[in-house]
Amino acid sequence: MGGKGFDSKLKNYVDNYYKNSKTDLFAVFMERCGELTKKDRYTSMITMESWMFLSSYEILRNSLLNSKDILSMIHMPYLGKGGTSLGINFGTSSFILKNSNNKLKGFYQCIRYFETDENGIPFNFPTINERMNSIEKENFNKISGSPIAYWVSDKVREAFEKNKKLGDIGEAKQGLATTDNDRFIRRWYEINNLNIGFNLSKQEAILSQKKWFPYNKGGEKRKWYGNQEYLVNWFNDGEEIKENILRKYPYLKTPDFVAKNQNYYFKNSISWTDLTSSGNSFRIYPKGFIYDVTGMSYFIDEEKVLELLGVLNNKLISKITKILNPTFHLQIGDFIKIPYFETITLKKFVQQNIDIAKKEWDSRETSWDFETLYLAKGDSIESAYNDYCNHWRDNFVTMHRNEEELNKIFIDIYELNDEMDNSVPFEDITLLKKEAEIEEILIPAQHIADIEEKEKTSEGYLYNRGVKLKFDKLELVKQFLSYAVGCIMGRYSIDKKGLVIANSDDVLETDKSSIYIKDENGEIRHHIENPRFIPDSYGIIPITSEKVFDNDIVTKVIEFVEALYGKENLEKNLEFICNALGRKGDEKYDTTLRNYFIKDFYTDHLQRYQKRPIYWLMNSGKKNGFSALIYLHRYEKNSVARVRTEYLLPYQDKLENLRAYYERITFDDDASAKEKKQAEKALKELDAMLKELRDYANEVKHIAELKIDLDLDDGVKVNYEKFGKVLKKI
Repeated sequence: MGGKGFDSKLKNYVDNYYKNSKTDLFAVFMERCGELTKKDRYTSMITMESWMFLSSYEILRNSLLNSKDILSMIHMPYLGKGGTSLGINFGTSSFILKNSNNKLKGFYQCIRYFETDENGIPFNFPTINERMNSIEKENFNKISGSPIAYWVSDKVREAFEKNKKLGDIGEAKQGLATTDNDRFIRRWYEINNLNIGFNLSKQEAILSQKKWFPYNKGGEKRKWYGNQEYLVNWFNDGEEIKENILRKYPYLKTPDFVAKNQNYYFKNSISWTDLTSSGNSFRIYPKGFIYDVTGMSYFIDEEKVLELLGVLNNKLISKITKILNPTFHLQIGDFIKIPYFETITLKKFVQQNIDIAKKEWDSRETSWDFETLYLAKGDSIESAYNDYCNHWRDNFVTMHRNEEELNKIFIDIYELNDEMDNSVPFEDITLLKKEAEIEEILIPAQHIADIEEKEKTSEGYLYNRGVKLKFDKLELVKQFLSYAVGCIMGRYSIDKKGLVIANSDDVLETDKSSIYIKDENGEIRHHIENPRFIPDSYGIIPITSEKVFDNDIVTKVIEFVEALYGKENLEKNLEFICNALGRKGDEKYDTTLRNYFIKDFYTDHLQRYQKRPIYWLMNSGKKNGFSALIYLHRYEKNSVARVRTEYLLPYQDKLENLRAYYERITFDDDASAKEKKQAEKALKELDAMLKELRDYANEVKHIAELKIDLDLDDGVKVNYEKFGKVLKKI
């Protein structure tokens, strides 16, 4: 039982009498059994493994090591999969303590799930492996926090003894807890771009009068650079958040207990994700970020950042962090105990890795530094795709070479060749996780002689190691179509890098030779001369089962492809796109595209934008009788009314006329039995669709009359719900 499960009586008792072990009841039993054991007699227990490593048990560990001899231990860790030899999904430790302090050597062994059968019984006992060891307890004190790291070599222990700790040369800090993330945190693309303060110092942020600032919230495993997607409301130095903290916790005299370490906000840092089940991942954050309690950050002199980042993403550090905390978490208290290994020879490789990781992060439209899509180049999407694959395969291999070289340099400097090799699993290269996968291949024996020659190319480099990088053509084509929709809506332009329309007060004006994006006062924000492609006038695109409107989604996408690559190349480009989408036989290209946009586009969009869509789908229901996309940043109070009058009602009228046509056939004496049967079938389908559309039209009319006003600061979740059944459910 953990401390949180104690009732008040038990808590008071434990706090008063068992201060060394009060974290958990099992630890209290360990301490109490030690008290009951006579001199030179023995205590034997099976407990959770947590007391061996976690900082919350450090006092208990030191007490045991100073007063008891560990004679033997069988450690059964939980590794995140499989079970343990006791059949439970948490790590355990079985040990014998002698109530003496004679500095006796203890015998330690480790049994992991893959060393047992399906019943958890070890294949061999004792289990002979690399962790079996006989060691004196004094060695545990050589490592910060005195973890019972019985398998650690002398050289690694020496690294702890001879080097400063990261806590000695820099500051590791937890940051802000907003106390209401739904209110104060947004994805960057939800709000007006002009209201975001990028790359600012703390003082610049206050003076800017901006409301939203980059927020480091941890995120997925990613090394070197990335996970830059959130914003936090820190208007006027966090005025609203601080007020909310004090309102929520009136007993606090200052919000600083929750909005922690504010002096470090907006400073550049090294950060990592708390969860480490798939390994450590350290990355750089430039100035301008506020950091979250889960986006733990380390602050050090700027000239040391590159060097340290190279060290932290080294194999030895992964090994060391698992010594300090073998659970799936890396906390501040663990991080500051990591030895500081000083080396200046890593910077070149580190900088190159950061540059590659940044370029890859910014290659997707979900990055605020996105400029243009790689596939939107040249005269064909196929050649752009092939260039993309070659380009990013080269970058992938460069990063892999660099990471292995960083390991090698580090291993050589600190003479760790007998501890580890420099190899890096390809799965640990945190690039292209959405666009490619590592696929094992069989290398024919006759090609072994060509290794040196093949090593000169990235493809050969991978081949020699028995793998290839398999790119996901479908995913990349979907990214292309998402970018196409962005250009149709005016968010992007093939004639200008970066965001074009990304504010609710942006006004689009066009003439024969130019596109102007102006603010509500007529001031020009963007000017595009001689554009190849003109976005939709209102940022509203209908999606129907057949072409009815000149600006329907399929028509506009085809126009976009033609404008991008040229009319003479249109067919081959559509063929490439549609084949990637799963075109069937001789299916027409517009049919393939239409099916994708009706069935799959919005699902992909929701996934890409993590359920905070910027293109909102008005949808009539299960029949998908009528749909239309509205660009959030071009929404106006009359947008829904415009959809109703210009698209929904005309489309409904068209179907009503079509229904009348089929109905006449059923009463036509000259019509054949086959024609009448087909007409009856069509009528049945039309009746179902028209019922859906009539019901939907009533909902749309109601919402249109409300003339709903949006405040983008409220975020997509709040604003989306205002439209009820008119929008497709997220």
